[in-house]
Amino acid sequence: SEWNGLDNVCLTRASAIGTGTAADSGSITVWQPSLMLALVSPNATVSVTLTADAAFTLLNEEENGAANTTGASAYRIAQGPLTDNGTWTLGQSEGWACCIAAYRETAEPVKGLWTTVVAG
Repeated sequence: SEWNGLDNVCLTRASAIGTGTAADSGSITVWQPSLMLALVSPNATVSVTLTADAAFTLLNEEENGAANTTGASAYRIAQGPLTDNGTWTLGQSEGWACCIAAYRETAEPVKGLWTTVVAG
């Protein structure tokens, strides 16, 4: 996906590492329209199921740890003040790293909407 009208400097961010089936980035707060981008990377060498927080839209996901590096990314558009964190449920207990960052809107969006272009 591609977004326009965003500041190129991170507004706020959080990260965490842990072990288990619940990966959590830690929370961030935004006070203006912003894009929240969350990522998770389990330390899996076998296939692992990744389920993203329902408030976020999944961008991409790789669950085959036997063939590739596992991980997923998701985003959420905040229309105004919001505190949230990126969370994933892992299908089995694994070590994981998780982070979230926010980028603020810098320009008036077209007709008051965010413009998202999905690459084919």
